[in-house]
Amino acid sequence: MNRQFKIYGLLIVFCLILWFFLIPNQTKSPKEALFPKIITIWLGISAIIGLLKKSKFPNKNNLSLKYKKKGTLKIIFIMLFFFIYIIMIYLIGFILSSFLFLIFIMLFLNIHNWKILFLMPTVCILVIYVLIEVILKFPLPKGIFLRFL
Repeated sequence: MNRQFKIYGLLIVFCLILWFFLIPNQTKSPKEALFPKIITIWLGISAIIGLLKKSKFPNKNNLSLKYKKKGTLKIIFIMLFFFIYIIMIYLIGFILSSFLFLIFIMLFLNIHNWKILFLMPTVCILVIYVLIEVILKFPLPKGIFLRFL
């Protein structure tokens, strides 16, 4: 069995565990469960699409070793950026750390158009702020340093 089939299958099993066991036991109201359920649905659909693509086109793995190593290094650096991002949320809060994280990731992925570089994170942060803070009335993390402002 192909490694990617296993990964997609594990993602689907993980989504089912989230949906039926973890989300109902960790949330108290349907409002609290909305965002985790949306993310679980998105992850499950992505895994199913990946599984279907892999079963339809099984031998599309013609990348050279050079490109595989570059991709692996990019993934490692992005995971490192996520780790730093999580620490920054704790220190300076969600809004500022997310804005900086999105700009940094876009620069890392060679997006250098300044309009896109600042407009995209601003729109993403505003949508998340309105959805979480205003509509769901759930506070975003303020951070240790910005809590007193």
